[in-house]
Amino acid sequence: MMTLLLSGALCLAPVRHLSAEQSSAKEILEQHGIRVLKDRLQLESETELSKSLRDVTKLRRTLIATDREETKLQQQKEAALVQIQSLEQEHTKLSGQLANIDQNNVALNNKLVGALNAIRGQLNQLNQGLKQHSERLDEARKETMQAREAFVQLVLDMRQLADTTSAEVTTLAENSDVQTAIAELNKSAEVPYELALSRSFTRNVLQLEKLEESILIETIPLRKTAGDSFYASVVIGGEHTAEMIVDSGASLMTLPLTIAREVGIEPSATDPQIQLKIANGDVISAHMVVIPKVRVGKFVVEDVECAVLGAEATDATPLLGMSYLGKFKFELNAQESTLKLVDVESQDQSKQRNRRTR
Repeated sequence: MMTLLLSGALCLAPVRHLSAEQSSAKEILEQHGIRVLKDRLQLESETELSKSLRDVTKLRRTLIATDREETKLQQQKEAALVQIQSLEQEHTKLSGQLANIDQNNVALNNKLVGALNAIRGQLNQLNQGLKQHSERLDEARKETMQAREAFVQLVLDMRQLADTTSAEVTTLAENSDVQTAIAELNKSAEVPYELALSRSFTRNVLQLEKLEESILIETIPLRKTAGDSFYASVVIGGEHTAEMIVDSGASLMTLPLTIAREVGIEPSATDPQIQLKIANGDVISAHMVVIPKVRVGKFVVEDVECAVLGAEATDATPLLGMSYLGKFKFELNAQESTLKLVDVESQDQSKQRNRRTR
C-alpha cells in the first residue's frame, strides 16, 4: 500500500487563547455592555443603531408606497365625484326638458325617459363604487398614518440611542474597572484596544442626520376654553382664518354653513350630500367639499375634505378633524395647551430643498 503525503494544502490560523486574567477582563467589559472583537471594542448600542437603520429604511419604503397608494385613490375618488356631478347636471337638464315637451310627442318623451333611466343606472353604479372606493381610501389613509408614525418614532428613538451611546462612551472611558480591564487585554494585544466610537457608528449618525432632515416638527399654541376644548387658528384657502376645535375623533374637518361662507366656501347643490352624527347623537345633513389649501402653523395640506353642515346646525362648532390631522403624526398636550405636528418630507420636497441649498 502506498501512502501519499500532502503538504501545503491546509493552513490553520493561530487560535488566540485568553489567560484567566484576560477572560475575567473580557467578562467585566461585557457586563458594561462592551463587546470585545478581534481588533476593537464595540458598545452593544452601536449594533442596535445599525439594526435600527436597516429597519428605518424598510419603514421609509413602506411609507412612500402607502402615501402613493393614498394619493392614487384620492385622485380616483375625485375623478368619480366629477363624473357623478356631470351626470347629475345632465339628469337635471333632461328632467327639465321632459317637463316642458309636448305630451303628444311620444317618441321624444320615450327618448328622454330612457336617457334619464340610463343616467340613474349609471349614478347608482357610480355611487356604489364610490362608497367602496371611499372605504379603500380610508384604509389607505390609516395605513399611511401608521407608517408615518412608525417611521418618525423610530427616527426619534434612534436619535436618543445615538446620543446615549455617545455619552456612554465618555462615561465608560472614565470607569476604573473598564480602564483596568482594557489594560489587561492590551498586555497581549497586537493592536492596543481603545474605547472609542467606531467609524461605522459615525457613518450611521450621518445617515441618521439625513433622516432627521426629512422630519419637520412644529409645536402650535392652542386656546383652551372652560369646557376643555382646544382651538387652533386655521388658515383656509390661503386668505381666511377660522378658529377650530382640534378633534381627532372627527373623521372630517367640519364647518357650520355660516362660518363656511365667512371663509369663502359656498357649497353647491351638486356637491355630494352626506349624513353626519354629531356629539349629541343627532344626525344632520352636510355637503362634502374639497378645500384647496388648509394651513395650521407652517404645515399646509392640499385638497382637504370638509363637511359643510346644513343650516339647521346652528350651534355646531368648526372641527379640525382627521382629514387634516391624519396627514401628520400629532400630539395634543393638554397641560401646555399645544398641538405638536410632525411631518415627513416627501422625496420631491427633499429634491427641491437640496436644489435650493446648492
